[in-house]
Amino acid sequence: MLALGAAAGAAFPEVRSALAADAMAPLAPTEVKVGGETGRRINVTVNNNLLVIHVDKDFLAPFQNKDKKDGYIGLGKPIDSSVRFAAYLSGR
Repeated sequence: MLALGAAAGAAFPEVRSALAADAMAPLAPTEVKVGGETGRRINVTVNNNLLVIHVDKDFLAPFQNKDKKDGYIGLGKPIDSSVRFAAYLSGR
């Protein structure tokens, strides 16, 4: 189908411009707005989880105290999610 579209675009300029108009382009995170239930859940996650977390106590203390013998402390996930939420919310 792609070969047919390319061939049609070469033979008919109006088809070529229509194909070019349908091309997708990446969006910046600030250009995306999520609504409905998904948007509500994003807002709940930010307001009830991300903004109330104590990073020093919950994530950094085990590294500073070095008293944790086992378990998992995922420091990269909160950093990644904070950056992504900040990029998403910066357009507000």
